[in-house]
Amino acid sequence: MEKKDIYEHLANIYLDTTLKRPINLKKTTLPKRIIFISAVLVFCLAAAVIFLLARTRKPAFSQVSLVVLPGLQKINYAFDPVRKEAYAIDLKGLNLAGYRALGFSIRKDGYEAQAEVTIRVEILSTYKEKSEIYLAKIPSSWQEHLLALKDFKTISDWSDLKSLAFVIEEWNVQNKRGSVYIDNVRFVR
Repeated sequence: MEKKDIYEHLANIYLDTTLKRPINLKKTTLPKRIIFISAVLVFCLAAAVIFLLARTRKPAFSQVSLVVLPGLQKINYAFDPVRKEAYAIDLKGLNLAGYRALGFSIRKDGYEAQAEVTIRVEILSTYKEKSEIYLAKIPSSWQEHLLALKDFKTISDWSDLKSLAFVIEEWNVQNKRGSVYIDNVRFVR
């Protein structure tokens, strides 16, 4: 008997164990490694693309909104005797202190694609504070606007508002006749 066999016999008797023998592991073959590395790379690339798309995507208008004009409104203008045309929404003392933006969709008549139209968005408080923002080059296809309420500089108290108006003035249009459409007017938190 050799020493190794004696040690193994004694280990079996006293310790109830055997000497650990090295396990012969099969080495993975090259094609299996390539498939595994390729799968990991494809997964990482897909995760990176999804992450980048999620970060660069513009947020949808899914915020909490207070809709003040849910339907479509058409503003016709014909500047023969008049100098401006407006559509006003009575806000009846509405408290917008917790809101951050005014959102709406707008477009002009499609047959006047070349003629430029500029519209004035005006907010009036019950304290006679009036502020306005001009939107130039209204397109002939629907365009979504989200105007920050902080951009209406002269209104200091948003807790009591009187009206919201969309005004078309004679000096801000190229053609003296036409139409502008406004839809989904809302205030966004």
